[in-house]
Amino acid sequence: MNEVSSPTSRKRILLKKGLAIARALVSLGLLALVLRQLGFANTIDALRDTRLIWVLVVLLLMFVEGLHGTYKWLILLKHTDHNVRFWPLFKLTYISGFVGMFLPGAVGIELVRMYGLAKHTSDLATSFTSILMDRILGLTGLCLTILIGVFLVGRESIPNIEYWAAGALVLIACGWIAIMNPWFRRMTDWMLSHHLLAVVRDKQNKVYISMDEYRSRPGLLAWAMLQSLLYNGIRISVCYTAGLAIGVQAPVAGYIVAVPVIIFVMLIPISIAGWGVRELMFVQILTAYGADGEKVAAMSILVGILGTISVLPGALFCIKGMGPGRSSE
Repeated sequence: MNEVSSPTSRKRILLKKGLAIARALVSLGLLALVLRQLGFANTIDALRDTRLIWVLVVLLLMFVEGLHGTYKWLILLKHTDHNVRFWPLFKLTYISGFVGMFLPGAVGIELVRMYGLAKHTSDLATSFTSILMDRILGLTGLCLTILIGVFLVGRESIPNIEYWAAGALVLIACGWIAIMNPWFRRMTDWMLSHHLLAVVRDKQNKVYISMDEYRSRPGLLAWAMLQSLLYNGIRISVCYTAGLAIGVQAPVAGYIVAVPVIIFVMLIPISIAGWGVRELMFVQILTAYGADGEKVAAMSILVGILGTISVLPGALFCIKGMGPGRSSE
């Protein structure tokens, strides 16, 4: 058995290494492109002029971001599992943020969250559904934030961006309607009708039941949606404050458009923790609002550095053990 599986395992390892190297090359290539166009020395000079007091504010906002991200997830989890507590979930949020730096896109982060949660709950379907709902509401919040930004400052920086955001909202709505549609559910049951897929079908049906429970609580979903919008506001504040630290001259409304668009693009697993992609997109968007490209690039690099520092506690939590515990009752 080992002789058969060993070559397959080696191929998988080589594939993972190859993809990691490819993502690293994309990040380095995009960073090199941006810095070459703007001037490496000019960007470094902008970083040297960083004001420390604003750096501390950025770190504080990133901590608030972690707290609020945990809270908006807890809202969804508490609906189905009253034993989940804030502090263990907060640790898991930091662990997923830290480990996610080495994994492709948002999928890796969500897998870490699911694994940590599954270690301490017997209901994997409920855990999966809470993460799925958190992601759906998060993407919906990003689309709505983009539309708010376009309403405030127009679409000059990204032509037709409001149509892309509206289209994404339509796709999300169609996905939600499909999941809730009895015909769609019967079709997926039929696709998993083979006895070898019985376990998968059972988990799927539990997910459907959990989704129905959320649908029956519109007030909860509305509150969670509001928290997603507030969460985006915190993320925008992080980048705007980092801009103040560097001296970027760009309106707040410009960040309202730029940040959610960049978050969307960074979900695509083509780089290492968004490096390179973030810098290129920030420069392209904020310079359209009159900001200096060198300072914008420096701001984006500062956000990346401070973001890495802010999730380092996740490494300590990894060492001590991960996952939300259950209250002893």
